[in-house]
Amino acid sequence: RALELIDMERHSGAHPRIGAVDVIPFVPLGTTRIEECVDLARRFGEQIAQRFELPVYLYGEAALRPERRRLANVRRGQYEGLREAISSDPARAPDYGPARLHPKGGAVAVGARKPLIAFNINLRTDDLPTAIKIANIIRESSGGMPAVQAMGVLLENPARNG
Repeated sequence: RALELIDMERHSGAHPRIGAVDVIPFVPLGTTRIEECVDLARRFGEQIAQRFELPVYLYGEAALRPERRRLANVRRGQYEGLREAISSDPARAPDYGPARLHPKGGAVAVGARKPLIAFNINLRTDDLPTAIKIANIIRESSGGMPAVQAMGVLLENPARNG
């Protein structure tokens, strides 16, 4: 349904994204093993690539390339950057599907990963550099806390605008 209703050529936003259905994670719950999720992610990715003519990038434990384990690496350049690179840069070719973005839906990342909790913190400031600095300090990839992902973005606040 998202491929019908969302047009990535008209979409914009602060959060990194590569497609209308940006990411589909398979997460082990209960006694399910991560290996089962890897198998499901890879089979599902191949099926949706064929069914919807959608480029699919495998990430996390399902990644076929080590540089694609991190979702942030798959999303590098976002939709606009991927639109330019998908057909010309072999490193940006999808794991499944066409080497071109879907006309409206873009691309999708399909993966297997452990559970995570997204925790958003709203700061009482419009100072974006401060938010980015805080994110850089606390996220694991910058040497911060283990398993923490963080980014600073400026959000619209309807309460302040009305």
